Amino acid sequence: MKKIIKIVIIILGVFVVIGIAGVTYLSYGKNQVLKEEVNSINLEEIDDGVYTGTYKSFRWSSEVEVKVENHKITKITIKKDHTFPQGSVSEELFKQVIAKQSLDVDTVSGATVSSKAYLEAIEDALSN
Repeated sequence: MKKIIKIVIIILGVFVVIGIAGVTYLSYGKNQVLKEEVNSINLEEIDDGVYTGTYKSFRWSSEVEVKVENHKITKITIKKDHTFPQGSVSEELFKQVIAKQSLDVDTVSGATVSSKAYLEAIEDALSN
């Protein structure tokens, strides 16, 4: 009986260590994304076309396409998205970028890290 209790305690200990390591890793990754600066873009320097941009940092990984017509962003679509919450988060953020014609927009409440990562992918598309 004592042997079974020791084994159960060891297994629980391993799960606790793995859980703490996972939370620490995700927290560190989240902080790294939040520290990154989204730079402004000059749309007057960007020709018409469809531009692809990517962003990858820790668990956040995405690829977007940005369509530019007459030096204006007209459409942003997600090509690959491995970890972001899609749907209303991306739609709301992309609407703001298109309306403002700028990456200087508010992040979506409750999805700050994902919003910032999307903005980084859009910046990558327009700066290549």
